[in-house]
Amino acid sequence: MPAPTVIALVGNPNVGKSTIFNALTHLRQHTGNWPGKTVATARGAFTYRGREYTLVDLPGAYSLHPGSAEEEVTRDYLLSGEADVTLVVVDATCLERNLALAVQVVDVAWPVVVCVNLLDEAAKQRITVDLKALEEELGCPVVGAAARGGLGLDALRQALEEAVLRPIPRPQASPCAACDGCGQCQAEAAMARAAAIAARAVTMDPEAAHRRDRALDRFLTSRATGIPVMLGLLALILWLTMAGANAPSELLSRLLLGWQEPIRRFLQGLGAPWWLEGALVDGMYRTTAWVVSVMLPPMAIFFPLFTLLEDAGYLPRVAFNLDHFFQKSGAHGRQALTMCMGLGCNACGVMGCRIIQSPRERLIAILTNAFVPCNGRLPPPLQGQQSPA
Repeated sequence: MPAPTVIALVGNPNVGKSTIFNALTHLRQHTGNWPGKTVATARGAFTYRGREYTLVDLPGAYSLHPGSAEEEVTRDYLLSGEADVTLVVVDATCLERNLALAVQVVDVAWPVVVCVNLLDEAAKQRITVDLKALEEELGCPVVGAAARGGLGLDALRQALEEAVLRPIPRPQASPCAACDGCGQCQAEAAMARAAAIAARAVTMDPEAAHRRDRALDRFLTSRATGIPVMLGLLALILWLTMAGANAPSELLSRLLLGWQEPIRRFLQGLGAPWWLEGALVDGMYRTTAWVVSVMLPPMAIFFPLFTLLEDAGYLPRVAFNLDHFFQKSGAHGRQALTMCMGLGCNACGVMGCRIIQSPRERLIAILTNAFVPCNGRLPPPLQGQQSPA
């Protein structure tokens, strides 16, 4: 049986890569770490016209000249030659910024298919993308999609199959692409080329496209309203988390702890020694039941709410509002986001510190995240639960 065709999925953060990954693989995925790194890559599988494909979702990257561990993983994977096809996902609403990465990928990995995602959002902002012109400029197949609505996925599968079975000749590399010692020069050349391509392929009304964002920026990042709005939103999320978790936490506690004595009687009926009964019932089961009943409901409320803020584009504005204050203490503005995540779970907050590029500032964020009181460390009266002790 032939080995599955490997497709590398590449793109900037927040361009819909995960949506496309899930739509193609139907959540048939597993994660793994690149050798020597703690950054995870997701792998999934799908079948199209009898051919097996393995889709590797690489970490979001802005450039192949890495400034973070995620970008280094993406670059190393593409250069390893493991992928048979590279799928680059770009955002139609900010195509010029995304094309800088696509231009670099075309120079180092082949064959390449480009998916212009979020065409529905672009239409709302009166942005039109000429896919044919984009295909001519990049020299590779270009497919338009609105992955959240399932539009364009069949055309994308077909384009990937054709890239495998009938790959087109590779275009000539852009100047300086083969140079090993001028990463900044390469990045600037890629950005200049991306701007030239976008100028030909994108038609937009700048005022209409950015009117809403400018109005939101004036309200959410101004000196007068930025901080109060931020504090109010975070306070609202915390209140919804703590108040909303009381009822499901109590229900789970009664349900799970209600099985404690039946399990104990079952073990006694089997003639289990007292030390085994205590270890299994009072130790493992009771502690696990308490942790699940206390931790699961708040996390199930907090992180979806936090994700809504991310999808709405508010989290970068939080980092912008607090960047000046964090700089005064020798930290990075992005630490504000990891501290907000720490309110839900310190472990997730520490994991999120990898978005900070500087090793020194990343270490500061990791060490200080422990001072953020996550829900699991709040006193039992605030959680509506009693500890198992």
